[in-house]
Amino acid sequence: MPGSTRSSTSILGLPLALSPIHFLQPDLLLPSTSVLFELSKTNSKPSILRRSRPVKGAFSFVTPLPKAFPYAIKPPQDDQLTMDHIEAFLSSLEPDLDHPIHQPHLTCPDNGITATGGLTSSARSAHYKALRPTLLQISQRAAKDCLPNLDIGTEASSSARTELIQVLTGELVIGRLPGSDDNSTENPDDQLIRSKGFGPWSLAYAGHQFGHFAGQLGDGRAISIPFNLPSDTNTKPVIEIQLKGAGRTPFSRFADGLALLRSSIREHLASEFVSSLEGFPTSRSLAIISLPGLEVERERVSGAGIVARLSPSWIRIGSFELCRSREDWDGLENLLEFVGYQLFGFERSNKEGEEVLGVKVVKEVMMRNAKMVAAWQAWGFMHGVINTDNLSVLGLTIDYGPYAFMDIFDPDHVCNHSDDSGRYSYSRQPSMVKFGLEKLADSVAELVGFQLVKLSSPFSTAITDENRETWKKAGREALKEILSDYEHIYESHYLSLMRKRLGLTTADPNDLKEIVEPLLDLMADRSDYSNTIRNLSQLHSPSFLNIISTPTFSSLGTSKDWTNWINKYKTRIELEGEDKEKWEINMKSFNPEFILRQWVLEEIISNVNLLNDVMNLINNQNNQSSGNDKEDWLCGIGPKALIGFQCSCSS
Repeated sequence: MPGSTRSSTSILGLPLALSPIHFLQPDLLLPSTSVLFELSKTNSKPSILRRSRPVKGAFSFVTPLPKAFPYAIKPPQDDQLTMDHIEAFLSSLEPDLDHPIHQPHLTCPDNGITATGGLTSSARSAHYKALRPTLLQISQRAAKDCLPNLDIGTEASSSARTELIQVLTGELVIGRLPGSDDNSTENPDDQLIRSKGFGPWSLAYAGHQFGHFAGQLGDGRAISIPFNLPSDTNTKPVIEIQLKGAGRTPFSRFADGLALLRSSIREHLASEFVSSLEGFPTSRSLAIISLPGLEVERERVSGAGIVARLSPSWIRIGSFELCRSREDWDGLENLLEFVGYQLFGFERSNKEGEEVLGVKVVKEVMMRNAKMVAAWQAWGFMHGVINTDNLSVLGLTIDYGPYAFMDIFDPDHVCNHSDDSGRYSYSRQPSMVKFGLEKLADSVAELVGFQLVKLSSPFSTAITDENRETWKKAGREALKEILSDYEHIYESHYLSLMRKRLGLTTADPNDLKEIVEPLLDLMADRSDYSNTIRNLSQLHSPSFLNIISTPTFSSLGTSKDWTNWINKYKTRIELEGEDKEKWEINMKSFNPEFILRQWVLEEIISNVNLLNDVMNLINNQNNQSSGNDKEDWLCGIGPKALIGFQCSCSS
C-alpha cells in the first residue's frame, strides 16, 4: 500500500475517509448520522439499531454494542417491563453527543487535519468496564502495512493503546453530524464528509448459500469505520477497520451479533499467516480483543471476542445480488459506479469503442477472484464457505470461518463439518468461485445491456418490461465472453505459483501435465501437502527418497512412480542450470516450514499464551523455526487425531 514518512497519531487522530456511506443509499429508517446520534430527539427508537428487519438501502448506520442477546432488561422497581423501559435502557447505552466523556476534536500533527473524537456515555462506559476488554494481540505487521501512521502505543498503559482498545471494542464511537465544517480532510471530496457527516455502518447484501439464494443477509455482527492512508500521490487510499463480533445490527436475524473468541483467534491468525505467503490476496487483522465479561451461547457457552479486520472495502458479490433481487435499479447502478470509480479507480469516459463500466467491473472482479482461488489451490488452503456473500469484489480472501490448510493431500477433502454434500471441497473451489462470478454477471446483466445501447436517460426510468429481456440477453452475452477467460487466468496464475513452489524459474508448456499434476497424484498416497513440497528442496540429497517417503509408501509400485517422477523433476531442474545450494535456499525460502494447521489453532484456543509464539513464526522470515523446541513443535504435523480436523460454520 502507498505510504510516506509521517509521524504517527492515535486512532482518533486519523483522518476519516470517503466510504460507501457517502455514495450509496442509506437505510430509509436511519437515513443520516443525525438520526443515529440524536435518536432521543427523533421519532426513531434505539431498538431500530438492534432489531432484525428488511433494510431498504445499501447499508445501515449502527453503533457497536457487544451484549448478550436476548438483552436482560429489568424494569425500574417492580413495574412490568414495557417498550418504553426497553427503549430507555437501550438509549442509555448509545453514545451521547453532549456527554463530558465526548472527546474533543484532535489535530493530526502532520498537516493540521482535524479528526473526530469518540463518543460514549456513562452507561456505555460502565457496560464496557463490565466486559473487561483485554487486548490479546496487535499485529504490528498489519498496522505497518495498512495503517502506517497509526500509533498503536508501545506500552499497555499508554493513552494511544487505551484509546485504540476503546475504539476497536466500540466503547468510543467515531462520528460526526452532517454539516460539520472543520476541515477534517484536505481531499477535494471532503465536502461529502462535511455534508453527510460520518458514523459507523453495516452493509446490506444477499447471497447464494450452498447454492440457494438466501435473500437479505448483511453484516449481522460486523461494523465498519474507514480511514485515509498516508500517500505521496493525489489518490487517497482507504482502509476500513471492521469490528467483527461487535453486537447486533439490523442484519443479525436470529443471532446475537457476537463472535466466539475461538473463531476470532482463527480469523486473526489466518489473515496474518496467509498475508505472509506470496501471491495470496487477503483481508488483514489489526488486533484481537477478548471480552471475559461476556459469554456466548453456541453448542456450549464460550468466551466472546472481537477481531478488528482490515480491507479497503467489504463490498461482496452478494451486494449486487441484493439490489438485483429487489429490482432496485438505482441502487444497482450506484453500487456499480462506486465499485468501478471509487474502488477500482476507473476513469469516467464515453470514448467510442471502450468497454462499458459494467463489463469493466465484472472483468476486474473476475480476474481478481481467479487469482485469489489460484493462490488457495497452490498453497493448499480451503475456505470452507464460498457462498456469494463471502466473495469480495476486490478478490481478497475474507470471512475466515471453518477454513483449513491441507494436511494429507486429498483433492476431495472437505474442511467444513457443515458441508454434507462436499460442495466446497478443495477440488471444487475454482468452480465455486466461478459460480459466484456467474451470479454477479446475472445481477448486472440488464444494466450492462442498457449501457451497451448508450441511452442518455437514467437506467431506472429507462428499463421497461419490453426492453428488459433484450438488455438482459445482450448483457449476458457480453459478460459470458468476459467470464470465458476465467479458466485461463486461474490456470496461468496457479501454474505460476506452483512453479515458484517447485523451484522452477522458467516456464515449460508441459509443466502442468508432466510435473505438477503427477506430483499431486503421488501425494494422494498419504503424503503431507506442505511438507512434501518443502522437502523437495533436498532433492540433491543422497537420502532424498527416504525423506520424501515419510510416511512409508503404500506399495512398491508407488515407490517406482516416485522414482520416475523424481528423475523427471531432476532433469527439469537441471535444465535451468541454477547452482544447487542457491536453489535449495530459494526453495526453503519460498515454502514455509510453519503452516497454520488445525492442531496449532486448537492448541492456541486452549492456551492463548501461544499467540505471540505463533505470530513470531509468521513474522519470522520464511515462517521457519529458529531452532527452539517450542517452535519446532509448532512446525510439526501434529497429532494424528487432528489431521483433517473439520470445523463447523458456527462461530
